[in-house]
Amino acid sequence: QISLTPASACLVALRPAWSAALAWGAMTLAPVTGLYTIAIFGLPLVTVVLIVWGRGRWLSAHVGITTAWLIIGTIRDTSGLFFWTTALLQLVAVAIGLLLRKVRAARDRDTAAKELAEQTLRDEIDRRERLLHQLATELHDAVASELTMISLDTSTVAASDDPAEHPGSSLSGIT
Repeated sequence: QISLTPASACLVALRPAWSAALAWGAMTLAPVTGLYTIAIFGLPLVTVVLIVWGRGRWLSAHVGITTAWLIIGTIRDTSGLFFWTTALLQLVAVAIGLLLRKVRAARDRDTAAKELAEQTLRDEIDRRERLLHQLATELHDAVASELTMISLDTSTVAASDDPAEHPGSSLSGIT
């Protein structure tokens, strides 16, 4: 039992379910051995972890097992010290877990909003780049058409000896 709760504390960062399973092992052995201290202090840690990162079924199982454990511990310890100490630590752990869960949810919402804003900005930049490309293509086509017309007019005027013969030409005003 002495090694189970510290091991569950080490697993907190890896897998909440594994840490819960080890803590439950320590809780199971505590009434048999009478060594409640390590299980009492490991239990709140697992509670916080399961509230913040755990899934519903693990949290429900943890509440059921912890309640059963509190009842068994209270029956074995007639002074009441066990129950009140463990209950107080559990209440503090639940409060901390709920606070951390709320902070985590707010951070997740902020991250999602930031990612959405960045995606919207990227979409707007892409839209404007497509528009600029379209405008550049149209401008290029218009300039190319005008240059072709000027080239044709120049060829026509150059082939003729008298520019006055071509009054509709774009070069008629040039002498």
